Amino acid sequence: MVKLFWQINTENINKFRKYVSEEGLKTTVTRVYRYLDDNRRYQKWLAANLVSEEELQKQKETVFEYAPLISLIVPVFNTPADYLKAMIDSVINQSYSNWELCIADGSTKGHEASEIVKEYSEKDHRVRFCTLEQNYGISGNTNKALEMVQGEYTSLFDHDDVLEPDCLFEIVKSLQETRHDVIYTDEDKLYSEKGIYQTPNFKPDYSPDLLNSQNYITHFFTVKTDIINAIGGFRSAFDGSQDYDLIFRCIEKAQSVHHIAKILYHWRMHAASTALNPESKMYCYEAGQKAIQEHYDRTGIDADVYMMPAPYYGNYHTVYRMKETPLVSVIIRNTGDVETLKRCIHSIRDFGSYKNIEVITVSQPETDAVNEEGVKDVIWLEDSQKHSAMLNYGASFANGKYLLFVSESAEMIKADSIREMAALSSREETGAVGAKLLDGDQRVRHAGIIIGFDGYAENVFAGERRNSEGYVMRNLVSGNYSAVSGDCLMTKTSLFKELGGFDEAFEKEAYDLDYCLRIREKELLVTYCAFSEWYVTQDAETETADRERFCEKWKETIAKNDPYYNPCLALKRKPFRI
Repeated sequence: MVKLFWQINTENINKFRKYVSEEGLKTTVTRVYRYLDDNRRYQKWLAANLVSEEELQKQKETVFEYAPLISLIVPVFNTPADYLKAMIDSVINQSYSNWELCIADGSTKGHEASEIVKEYSEKDHRVRFCTLEQNYGISGNTNKALEMVQGEYTSLFDHDDVLEPDCLFEIVKSLQETRHDVIYTDEDKLYSEKGIYQTPNFKPDYSPDLLNSQNYITHFFTVKTDIINAIGGFRSAFDGSQDYDLIFRCIEKAQSVHHIAKILYHWRMHAASTALNPESKMYCYEAGQKAIQEHYDRTGIDADVYMMPAPYYGNYHTVYRMKETPLVSVIIRNTGDVETLKRCIHSIRDFGSYKNIEVITVSQPETDAVNEEGVKDVIWLEDSQKHSAMLNYGASFANGKYLLFVSESAEMIKADSIREMAALSSREETGAVGAKLLDGDQRVRHAGIIIGFDGYAENVFAGERRNSEGYVMRNLVSGNYSAVSGDCLMTKTSLFKELGGFDEAFEKEAYDLDYCLRIREKELLVTYCAFSEWYVTQDAETETADRERFCEKWKETIAKNDPYYNPCLALKRKPFRI
């Protein structure tokens, strides 16, 4: 039976008081209610979606054309008996039978863990172990388990965690058409004392910018054995984040990274684990920072990695270095509110740290221009007030390497906002970059866009506080989405010309979504930059005809799941809710 998580203790009471002092009682109560509601909904979701005994029996009878041996590697060190037994049992109970469990036992002499491993091995030849003459540390011990591997694929498994019984079946099922190099699954956390599951991590498909911000892949990670051997296994210098380092090095060699959108792994939480007590092992987060930095160094990316402060440990901010500061052309459509437009321009020119810019405003003949030095005001002579056409017209006068389309009501909050976007845009793999947009109450308007939500599209985290975590910290870190808002969108001028600019069939709405999806068709990234922040005070205009046109043009895309939004999550309530 799935239980509801509910824990009142001194630690949580102190957290409640802290949130009240910082955010007020109403916001705190809302936060607590949402947390409890999400957990309640997850218990129901989990009960409805766990594999049934009937399905497991069918899986056991399934004969795959391709049935590789999967080797699970586990370093054991003085693991509590009940945790160790649960871990091994979760492998033995798999509906897919062609596996081996390779255990490197580094426990102290006489510890009960060693006897338990030996007993299981005697009962089932697939449970294999070696006894280590000393403790080589987490990476060293795992490498000893890796030496035992005979399978075509290797899976990383922690000594106190558990698998769903269909985990390996789902992995092998995903390999029938494509022999993926890397596979990962969704996961949740198992609270030991209560014996319940909570805090699911419903992950996106492969998102390189999110991986550079946090180890969202974590568990359950499976990779071709040839790849893990070729990179030399685990490295002790990264103990604490050894999996993060290994994941980067494996993906650097991989041609195919596949995500299985199912909860197949339960990460155990207990007092000593980083899952429950983030500050218990600070060295883990420092090793994570080092893992990202070395990934950049190996792949020739000129960047510096910064660890985010408490309470955001385990999340990182990459600052890409720019060898030059190319001209950025800022394109703004002038609707006639000159004072608002001036504030926008001054925030960019005077407050912003990136100075190599040109500002181009697009005005109609009867609209008052800004009349400021350094602002190029071009006149839109057509009767039509198509936003897309006016912005295209402004872009035709641009001299910059990058185009930054900005709403006239936008006002820069962080001085480095343009530099952050330009640095991301400078990468070959990047097609468009969007910023975090806030309203006057410090609430999120935009932090990335999901395609297909409620049959159309939806901004993520809309209405949440500026510094709220969002879903698994994704409001605070950069990551990839299918689209970003045209209220603050940067793209390469060359790419914009190649794609023919914004599609003028979309007059006031959806031209930005359409542009981003055309970028995605070229297999380029659309990136949400969490460290570029702007106020946008005007509501975006809506145009029913544009929405209908977009839904018709992109109906096949909408019918599919957005790769950056997990299909287990709601498409009707709010983004990232169950």
